[in-house]
Amino acid sequence: MEKSAANAGMSKVVAKAPAGTWKSLGKGTYSEDLLTLFSDIAEGQRWEVEIEQNETEAGWYRLLPYASGPVAELLEAADTENYLYINATDPAKVYAEDFTPFGLFPVSHLVTENEWQGHEEYGTLQDGVISFPANSFALQYSGGWHMTAGNGGVQIALPGVKLADYAFKASTPYCTVDGKAVITISCGADVAYFKYLVGKGHFMMDGNEDIVKANGSKVEGSARLAAQPTEKGIYSFLAVAFNAADEAVANSVCYYLCAPDEDDQWENMGVGSFTEGIYASNYDDIDNETFDVDIQKHKTIANYYRLVNPYKNHSVLGTENFATACTEHANHYMYINANRADYVVIEPSVIGVNVSGEGAVFSYGSKYIGTENEATAKEYGFFGTYDEATRTISFPDNIILLGEDQYDNGSFLTGNTGTKLVLPEDAGVSSIVADEDNDAAVEFFNLQGMRISEPAAGQMVIRRQGSKVQKMLVK
Repeated sequence: MEKSAANAGMSKVVAKAPAGTWKSLGKGTYSEDLLTLFSDIAEGQRWEVEIEQNETEAGWYRLLPYASGPVAELLEAADTENYLYINATDPAKVYAEDFTPFGLFPVSHLVTENEWQGHEEYGTLQDGVISFPANSFALQYSGGWHMTAGNGGVQIALPGVKLADYAFKASTPYCTVDGKAVITISCGADVAYFKYLVGKGHFMMDGNEDIVKANGSKVEGSARLAAQPTEKGIYSFLAVAFNAADEAVANSVCYYLCAPDEDDQWENMGVGSFTEGIYASNYDDIDNETFDVDIQKHKTIANYYRLVNPYKNHSVLGTENFATACTEHANHYMYINANRADYVVIEPSVIGVNVSGEGAVFSYGSKYIGTENEATAKEYGFFGTYDEATRTISFPDNIILLGEDQYDNGSFLTGNTGTKLVLPEDAGVSSIVADEDNDAAVEFFNLQGMRISEPAAGQMVIRRQGSKVQKMLVK
């Protein structure tokens, strides 16, 4: 299963490359980082491409990145029509025109020339190498633009020039094992060292690179580092790579979550109804679906719930094909805090699904609850709500983030529609009055405690006969 990609094309910008003829300069080297947002396209790949120069305006170059190479082989198609045009007339302010590889994946360089106001992620041309920094491009799919080139950026070596190997990646599973996260940092041959910082919370590199440069711990070459978080929540590992000249050449971010089981703090509440709209918003071949889910409540914190293995009854994601990537834990949980009815949040949770790697979710509101920005977050609609009368927890669209640790290096993407949870009766089956007469008539109730006269085949119900109460599936 692959993430969906919009194929409607872009209406945002028309290419402004100069007219006139183009002449071939020969074979150069292209380093891929535009389509690495997709889980089946590996980062750090490079291959030969033909590079052409405009005969009228010598600062303009063009190439067909996917006319050959491993991406074309993976897609079993050579893109010989969609050129990447590059304006390097100012070597300190190089930018690429918008283009659509294979006619399917709209890609845009984040610069004002492409109508990205406030963005100046320009590249450079130095010593025959065109370099675009990490996170300097966006790719359009599922109706929105998403940051890409997050593995160090795109580089193009003009013919006759050697391309330095600045491949750089930090990765770790979301789940901690025995309370410990192990982060693997891979460095290309020309990365001399890196610096890193760990922060509790969800942080991106944008706006934080200078902080890591100034305050990060220094490590030489590839490494494996261990972290042992002490508090529940999500942690961000931010790293910046440097070359031998102490220049920052790449960066990478990965995430891990700490959520001790604390089983003695929770008790079973019953079976509720979960309407899933998170994966459904991120995958074209998964639809919104409502299914039963086991729910526990916290013993001391009011209206604090967790869904036990929340996707086990999903018709697609609950199958063996999508069993959890993390087998160190018997159960996985989605934590929902509805202690305040108008400030409901999904806390960072590893949810036990493996599509493009181990899945984890949280809602925007969890980043702001209890902070000085809480009121502003509420104005933006970042919180869910809890209707106690109907026992329904609802979340506005597009406030839940989904991450998969093998997709875009574990970055979290926003997307959900119609997501809600209906809780069971708080007292469960004990709320049904028992009849001591074992010869009493048989009665049926749905899982919300409402009496039903004729249960349908395949329906999960509560059966009562006198003092005997049991949950059963009607055949």
